[in-house]
This record gives sequence, structure tokens and C-alpha cells, in this order.
Amino acid sequence: YTNAALHYYSPDNVVTKDGDMIITTEAKHTTFVGQNDTTGKNAISTKNFKSAMLQSWNKFCITGGIVEAEIQIPGKAEVGGLWPAFWLLGNMARHTYVGSTNHIWPWSSNVCTPYSSD
Repeated sequence: YTNAALHYYSPDNVVTKDGDMIITTEAKHTTFVGQNDTTGKNAISTKNFKSAMLQSWNKFCITGGIVEAEIQIPGKAEVGGLWPAFWLLGNMARHTYVGSTNHIWPWSSNVCTPYSSD
């Protein structure tokens, strides 16, 4: 789908090398057909930045504990312009599929069900 975000996620912008996952972000115009999240109709959209996203929706279920990630973020703290992030979202809705969330943040559950671990 498409929204007001400036970026487009592409599988071409992620690779693994020597046990590391490397996500590359580039200033690149990308035009695509996506679903307009307001009208529900397909629309041509252009995003100005291209990056990648690792999506593990419905791949595993965690009911507690600690999730750790070691992340090297580009840029310098005193220079604006980048907003790299590491997000952990609930499993009961899909982050990039607005229709599954009814336009609210994806929620979580403290139990694993067949639905949440399929």
C-alpha cells in the first residue's frame, strides 16, 4: 500500500554477508503501483528513498523475555536528516497491511495461538 512515507521498501536493498544483515538506504526515486490506504484503490506512487525491511510477521511467537539486536546506525548524532529505526511490533496485525490494523498500532497478546504462530 502507499501512504505519506517518503521511502519504498525493496528486497533488493538487503543482503547477508559474513553473518551480518546489511540494509542499504539510498536516495532514489521509485515509482510503483500500490493500494491507496484511504480509497482502497490501486494508485501510482513515487517514493524518494529506497530501503528494506525485515518482516517476521507470523514467523515466531514470544510471550515474554528479552529481544536483543546489535545495530549500527548510519550518520552522526549531531546531523539531522536520517531516521533509522529498529521496531518490534505486535503479531496480531501486519505492519505494512493497513487493513489488518484498522489504522491503529499493531497489538500483541501474551499467549501463542495457532493463528499467532502459523
